[in-house]
Amino acid sequence: MIRDIRNHIQSCVPCCQNNHQRRKAPGSLKPIKPPEGFWQLLSMDFHGPIIPTSQRGDKYIISATDILSKYVVATAVRDYTPETAASFLNEELILKYGTPQAILIDNGTHFDQPWTPRSHRSPTIVEPTGMNSCPLLRSTAIRVFIQQQESSHLN
Repeated sequence: MIRDIRNHIQSCVPCCQNNHQRRKAPGSLKPIKPPEGFWQLLSMDFHGPIIPTSQRGDKYIISATDILSKYVVATAVRDYTPETAASFLNEELILKYGTPQAILIDNGTHFDQPWTPRSHRSPTIVEPTGMNSCPLLRSTAIRVFIQQQESSHLN
C-alpha cells in the first residue's frame, strides 16, 4: 500500500510541483580536523562595511581567530584590498605570534593573490560567516567599534 501511495503521489503533477524536497542535498562536506596545538590553524576574514566610519576612515574589520583557543586578533582597516590583508597577516600575526601552519580563508578576491598558497583550505560550512570559528566575533567587534567611534566623537 505504501508503494501505491508513493507511485500515486509521484505521478500526480500538482503534487510534484508543490511538494518540494525538504531534506538537505547530500554533499561532500567534511568537518575540519581540529589542530593539535595553538596557533596551528587560523581563520581569517573581513567584516563590514561598518557605518559610521571612523575619523581615520576605517570602515572594515579584519580578524584572525585561532581555531583551537578561539583567540582573536582584529583591527579596523580602511579597505579590503589584498595589500591590506597581506599587511595584517605579516605585521599583526606573523611578526607578533609566529607563522601558523595553515590559514582558513574564503574565496574572496582579497585573498586570491600570489602571496596566498594555492593549497589553502576553503571553509566547509555553507554560510558566508562560516569561516569564523567564533560566531559572536562579528557582531561583538562591530558593536565595540561603533561604540568606540561614538564615544570618541563626544570628546
